[in-house]
Parts: sequence; structure tokens; C-alpha cells
Amino acid sequence: MATLSAMYNNQLGDVHDAFVQVDAKREVIMALGKLLVGYSLNDAYDIRLTHKHFDISDGERVVGFGGKDMMLSTICKDGDEIPRDLLRKYNIDLKPDGAVTPSDYFISDDGEAIPYEFVYGDNEVAGNQGHGKLTEEFLTAWSAILRDYGLGGLLGLSVRDDSVPVSAHEKSDPEARLNMLYYEEPTEEEKAALLTTTWRIGEVNGIIEAKQCNYCYDLQYHHKNCTAPGK
Repeated sequence: MATLSAMYNNQLGDVHDAFVQVDAKREVIMALGKLLVGYSLNDAYDIRLTHKHFDISDGERVVGFGGKDMMLSTICKDGDEIPRDLLRKYNIDLKPDGAVTPSDYFISDDGEAIPYEFVYGDNEVAGNQGHGKLTEEFLTAWSAILRDYGLGGLLGLSVRDDSVPVSAHEKSDPEARLNMLYYEEPTEEEKAALLTTTWRIGEVNGIIEAKQCNYCYDLQYHHKNCTAPGK
């Protein structure tokens, strides 16, 4: 089995490239949404555009730490302590009894759910995140849909977190290897550079609905306009 870093660096692509491919075949979202509802998993998982903003090394993983107004994702090495100094800089306070658990899954062509990003949360929440609910039958059907649309590996799953607003938007600092997911509503200017990275699936009166939520800055747009985060 490939290491996490090998999968992360080689299988996850640029957010702009991934979005363009999925947007050209957007009906795939409804096909996957129907599958989620059919297996009663839409309350546990969202559809996630698999992408990265930087590479990781062996023994590293990307872990998100939630605060009042944002979630900060940073590099954590196996066995290292939580980067509390960095979190204090962003006014993020952590509960002492938390745990690191998977938050995002890459679905391979052979139907394997591979966790590639993680979150620090309550132990009680961690124990109910539901990875065990992803049956072989469901994952095989998921990967088959992606193959049918020629989008293998581009759409995975993220553990649904209703505490994160649907308008949350992410800024990334590739050099520092930080992602900042802000909960506040983006400005009109910021919206021009946002790409959808998550789709939340619901069922209303038997009709499947896909709500676009959580956005990521199109770094190609930012570089073109000299407005990259922090510039």
C-alpha cells in the first residue's frame, strides 16, 4: 500500500484543474448524491472535491483545528505534540481530551476509502464519524460512477460537520503549508475567485438536492490578479 504522502502528493491535484474537470460533467454530483441517499449516508458525509495546495513528507499529515471563527489546517508529524503556539496565534483553543480522526477520504479506482486529511475534535464525535458505514458495496458503486464519467479520484467524501457554515471559504498559504477555512461570509470581490469544493446532499419530499457549500480560492485567479492570500 502506498504511503499517505505518496498518495497525497501524487493522487491529489490542483483545485482549479480538479474543479474544471468536475464542472464540465456536473451531473456526476447528482449521481453520487442519489447513491449517498440510497445508502442513507447523506447525513454523515458530503461530496468532496479532492485536491491539495502543497505536498507533504513521509510521516506528515494535514490536521484541521477548529476555532470560533475559522478552522486552521496545518502539518502535523507522527508523534509530535499539537502545535499549540501556532493555534494560539489564531486564537484557537483546544479541549485537552480531543483526538485526531479522518475528515476527508479519497476513493480509489478499486473502491478503497483512504483518509487523506484529518481533524482534531472531541473523542465522542470521533467515535461516531462513521467510517465503518462505508461498505464495500457502496464504495464500489461510488468508484464505478466516477469511472463512468471519466473522473476517477476527483470526488471523495468528507465527514459532514453542520457546525461549519455552508458559506465557509478557504484561503491557503502553500509556502507556510497552512489552510485557513473562514466561517464568515466572503465579500463580493472574494466570491469572484471562489470554487466549489463541497456538495451537501439532501432529500426533500423524495427529491434529491445538492447544495454547493464550502469554497476554496482559485489560486490561478489570485496569481493572475496579484491578490494571493496575504499579499
